[in-house]
Amino acid sequence: DRALEQLDQIIAVSGDDANYHATRAQVLFQKGTDDAATRSAISASLDRAIALSENHDKAHLYYGLFHKRAGRPEKAMHHFEIAARVNPKNIEAVREVRIATMRTGGEHDKSFFGKLWKGKKK
Repeated sequence: DRALEQLDQIIAVSGDDANYHATRAQVLFQKGTDDAATRSAISASLDRAIALSENHDKAHLYYGLFHKRAGRPEKAMHHFEIAARVNPKNIEAVREVRIATMRTGGEHDKSFFGKLWKGKKK
């Protein structure tokens, strides 16, 4: 709760920084997504972060995790792919895409990993 209070104070002063909104969503996410108000606040924070910085990899990663927990794998994959594309060093996003690709039998491999690895062979 203290972290959330501090983030809210920072956002009140400098609300145009996507990092603060993404971090706020992450803190809320870690507290749990059991109630509708928290889920709404997470979504609003991530929407704001992405509106401020369309290719904010961490905001897309957190949105992917949010959708994954909510049982929306297609939406989760959409955000994981964006996060991994804009920052291939975002290991968590790349891992989530890779796991989903393995589970779906390579469905995402051609569309995403082919671009990420630029067609490199093993």
